[in-house]
Amino acid sequence: MDRQRQSEQRFRTIFEQAAVGVALSETDTGAFLMVNKRYADIVGYSVEELLQMSFTEISHSIALCL
Repeated sequence: MDRQRQSEQRFRTIFEQAAVGVALSETDTGAFLMVNKRYADIVGYSVEELLQMSFTEISHSIALCL
């Protein structure tokens, strides 16, 4: 197994087995790219459901003051 593949496998294992909720989303759209099971449990959706959603669909809107 090459180094990049080993690194990707290590990242995926850590991501999926983390004791905390972890999500990776697109910065422009908020679309979820990856979520772990713990994150799904916390927000009350399945991993599959979340991968069809965006962060803004499950969070309160936040007004930014500049």
